[in-house]
Amino acid sequence: MTTKKDKEIALVSALLAKPIAVNPVLIDLTGSHEAAILLSQAIYWEKTMGREFWKTNEEWMQELRMKVWMFDTAKKKASKYLHIEKKGMPARNHYSVRWEVERW
Repeated sequence: MTTKKDKEIALVSALLAKPIAVNPVLIDLTGSHEAAILLSQAIYWEKTMGREFWKTNEEWMQELRMKVWMFDTAKKKASKYLHIEKKGMPARNHYSVRWEVERW
């Protein structure tokens, strides 16, 4: 028999299944919580893919739970550390982290 507490634990576990971690240093570097979240996820995806990757703005905004203006501002503030280039047909934004030491 499933108790109310079991259901509550299952709900909280489901809500915490895919957290987005942000190192406070990224907030200091970018000057923005939103830019730090974007950069943190870009680092995650580049490591996961093993190369540059592409995502649509809509995918980013859904993943990061950001509005258009928040995402646009985050991209601008993270641009020192995040390279964004349109490639292909149809054109897609390709992302790669700028790992050069002098940028950090």
